[in-house]
Amino acid sequence: MRDDGIRKRCEKLLSDLPVPGFIVFGWEKPGKEYDVVYSVKNVPMKVLLRILVSLLHDMVMKMK
Repeated sequence: MRDDGIRKRCEKLLSDLPVPGFIVFGWEKPGKEYDVVYSVKNVPMKVLLRILVSLLHDMVMKMK
């Protein structure tokens, strides 16, 4: 499946949910490459960035 197909599926999932939300989805492609798509539904960008920074911080702290 191509990146745009995965993005459309993420957007479909979000549109079916009755609440605001966002999805960040990553997967391994052939050849040990990785890719990421994201979809956002009614979440302010400022809030989304705050959540992602917090998540990234937690992940980095667990790696130590």
